[in-house]
Amino acid sequence: MKVADLVAWSETLGVSIDEVPTVLRFRVRQVNALRDDVVKAWAGLRNAPDEELVLQLAVAGRVLGEVVASLECSVTEAGKVAV
Repeated sequence: MKVADLVAWSETLGVSIDEVPTVLRFRVRQVNALRDDVVKAWAGLRNAPDEELVLQLAVAGRVLGEVVASLECSVTEAGKVAV
């Protein structure tokens, strides 16, 4: 991650540059909890007659998993940047 990216994250999150990794870790936990909820909803409805709904929940769970992975990568990269 470039310093400019870290500054952009700082501005986006409304925190100091030093706080970016901590706040991003919090966002990882938030999105992961949301993903868990979506997966639970999918599990409870996977036999529903509305196949489109079931598919949408499955896709949402996968996409949220990808968001978690991206955020985790950003946390790691933000921790490596020397300002």
